[in-house]
Amino acid sequence: MMELFWEAMFSVVALLLLLIIIGIPFCIAWGVARKSPVAFSIGSILFLLLFGFMYMTDNLLWPWSTGALAMALAALYYKLRRMETG
Repeated sequence: MMELFWEAMFSVVALLLLLIIIGIPFCIAWGVARKSPVAFSIGSILFLLLFGFMYMTDNLLWPWSTGALAMALAALYYKLRRMETG
């Protein structure tokens, strides 16, 4: 019974990682092409989630997740600034 549980958990995690890996370049490319900070920040957050997951297994990846967080916050700031100025 436990083997089936771990198999299902592995499948869910693998699917999530696959969607995140596919979503990162798509969202970032969409954000750049459409000049959309929202899409760019979503891609950055997916990037952050991916490297945050990898950080749990290898502590040498923390600069990547910090860089992704900085990109997401910069895009969010840009979006809020544009909404404020109209």
